Amino acid sequence: MKRCDLHRGLLIMAALASQCLAESATTRPTIDIADAPMSIAAPSPADATPDKSAPSGFLIWPEPGFLLWPKPDPLSGTISTDRPGFSDSTSVVPRGHVQLESGYSYSYERAPHHVRVQLQDYPELSLRIGVLSDLEARVGWTGAVITRSRYLAKTRAGRTTTFLDESQGGADMKVGLKWAMTRQAGLIPNLSLIPSLYLPTGADGFTTGDVDPEVRIAYSWLLLKKLTIYGVAQLSSISDEQGRYFQCGASAAASYQVTDKLAGILEYYFIDPLTRGSDSSQNLNVCATYLITDNIQFDIRVGFGLNEEAPGFSTSAGISFRF
Repeated sequence: MKRCDLHRGLLIMAALASQCLAESATTRPTIDIADAPMSIAAPSPADATPDKSAPSGFLIWPEPGFLLWPKPDPLSGTISTDRPGFSDSTSVVPRGHVQLESGYSYSYERAPHHVRVQLQDYPELSLRIGVLSDLEARVGWTGAVITRSRYLAKTRAGRTTTFLDESQGGADMKVGLKWAMTRQAGLIPNLSLIPSLYLPTGADGFTTGDVDPEVRIAYSWLLLKKLTIYGVAQLSSISDEQGRYFQCGASAAASYQVTDKLAGILEYYFIDPLTRGSDSSQNLNVCATYLITDNIQFDIRVGFGLNEEAPGFSTSAGISFRF
């Protein structure tokens, strides 16, 4: 998951504050923002297919003896990514293999008082390593974050003009694990536990300055041969200048396999609160994934905000590889 929605909310608040300072003083303000790295998964049909070799409906415990990967698991099925948006898939990378996901995101927001905010980030790297048959290690980095805000304010001469503020820097890194806990069995879905830690590695103004834990549970059901329902529930502890506060979020998505290579996705998700003391952010995403090969996937996303806290428009594109 990226925390870019949180980042955008803080940026809008800073822009509004800067606008007020510019109108009461005659100096042009600068905007300090805190980064919020953010991720919709497009699970392949194999992701939600029940594993007949595993006990149905029971926790899956790792088998002993594979830490050195004496024999990597075979690469079966197609790649299943945690892109292109908020939700993660329930699948894990096969033991002894590596998956690299990357992309670019852009969002645009019209805030009150003629404030306009743009946010870009790239390369949205996510490195996933299959450690055990049902466990993967994960390292993520949103990368460079570029923010631009425009607002109206008065000059010393009393004229109203448009000011532009721009800042950029590196985001915090994230490390974590994904454990595939259960396989689909009747009403019991595929479930995966995803604990993560955001590390204060970002540039000044783009880091929370502390270690922020996050826990996610991803779920998925294969309802029909071509239709999968999936999503996540998450709880985060986020630090800011006033201390810590809790943030929750959840999503629900439907993925339909149009062809063997093309899938369409519709997803709703919310984050509550977006920033300390703010309302929740309600969002809708429309996505598509295309399999170039069984181990290479291209994805694209278009997002729309459903309330004032959400970005009015956002889009992303990415590519993922499995080795």
